[in-house]
Amino acid sequence: MSEKILPFKNLDIFLKVDIYKKLKSFYKSFENEYDGCRIKNINKKTHQIVFYRDCYKEGESEFDILTFENHIKYILLEYIQTSIDNLEILFRNNFDNKDKIQQLVDFYYIQINKIFNENLINKLTFLNKYKNILQEELAQYATSKYSVPSPTTYLSYVLLAETPEKQIKIIKKLYNLLIKEPALIEATEEEFINSFTGREVTIGIKWLVLAPKNKMVTTNKPSLIYFIRALIDNKFLSPSYYSNENKLLIYVFRDNNGKSFTSQRISSSKTDMSKNPAESNRIDNIIYSLEEID
Repeated sequence: MSEKILPFKNLDIFLKVDIYKKLKSFYKSFENEYDGCRIKNINKKTHQIVFYRDCYKEGESEFDILTFENHIKYILLEYIQTSIDNLEILFRNNFDNKDKIQQLVDFYYIQINKIFNENLINKLTFLNKYKNILQEELAQYATSKYSVPSPTTYLSYVLLAETPEKQIKIIKKLYNLLIKEPALIEATEEEFINSFTGREVTIGIKWLVLAPKNKMVTTNKPSLIYFIRALIDNKFLSPSYYSNENKLLIYVFRDNNGKSFTSQRISSSKTDMSKNPAESNRIDNIIYSLEEID
């Protein structure tokens, strides 16, 4: 059967076989004299390794924490995104058959529970959040009035905050930090606020981080992907945005010349993405500073 009929096929294979190979290699990579003497603690329940840092400033932690989740997160997200894309194709092909839609929802809900079974979740508890991403995506189709989404639905982000006032305060600080020279973005404050309050985006946000490629300079898309994922990881954006990652990036952001991205360009950038793309340290510092807002 094709991947379109079995939308979780590759994800299932990864979680049954490859993930354990990667877990073994994760621990094995630290079995050397240099790393071994720096290890403070290994937690094989949460799969976290606590290291003594080589150097740190006064007031900073003397430890670094490496996790297996972060080690495989981007690979796992690619499988999740592929599964979501396949689900969308399946449901769009059957959107006029309401009975078939509900049958598919019920069937694939069972499949998700089988793939992310209790034994797997007990061994790798962080996988539960990825299971939830797929279930939330599937829940969107669980309605007797399923239809193709309206083109007037705005695929912009909604920044999470306790109150609307604090939301705007955080967005404005984020904007000011991103436009500080050398600027990472170019946009009006109004457009930036629209982009993170679920409103319509017209011009979009230019991502100005550049990368050399084949003697040319292009927009550094991995750094943009890293930025959005960092907002999610630090709970400023909902994890549900992983399910529409490409669409959201395309709707909200533009390249350094103001041109729209394509889904193919975004996806290829994920494949080539390193753990620490350009400007990742600055992005981390910007997002950490948002937590200081009262």
